[in-house]
Amino acid sequence: MFSLFQDERELPRLSGALRAFAGVSRPDILIDDLTIDSSLLAHKNRKRHDRLSNNKRTWSSVCDNVLKKCQKQDVSRVQAELREILEATKDLIGTEEDSTVLNEGAVFVYDLFYSSPEWCRSHGEAIKKMFGPYPASVATKICNIVKKIITYLPEESENE
Repeated sequence: MFSLFQDERELPRLSGALRAFAGVSRPDILIDDLTIDSSLLAHKNRKRHDRLSNNKRTWSSVCDNVLKKCQKQDVSRVQAELREILEATKDLIGTEEDSTVLNEGAVFVYDLFYSSPEWCRSHGEAIKKMFGPYPASVATKICNIVKKIITYLPEESENE
């Protein structure tokens, strides 16, 4: 039987160009890049936590205020919507964040969309500034949930 390799047990080697451009021959560079990336990520996470912790409102106070304002027959629906905002915020921020950052992020996006419930470019810019790159579908979902919550609230209620 004809074989391309002299010994069938020998595997083909990578070409020099592939090794040069793929970085497979120097794994120490990849480890250094990951170390730099992880320290940069930790720094960004600390900055995000600091920005979010400047907000004095808590998620539980937002939920309490909203639930006080809505009618009794709508309380269970509004509670479900508020839980959805928290879950969607987890998708927006990331699952590795602690509950404090998650709750503060939920307050941020709730306040953002409560102040102006229609999606606009400034919402996207504010979310990107606060959380970095984000999936637009999640931000749109949060916007729609806040719009739904607003429909359960009386017209004269203020954002407290």
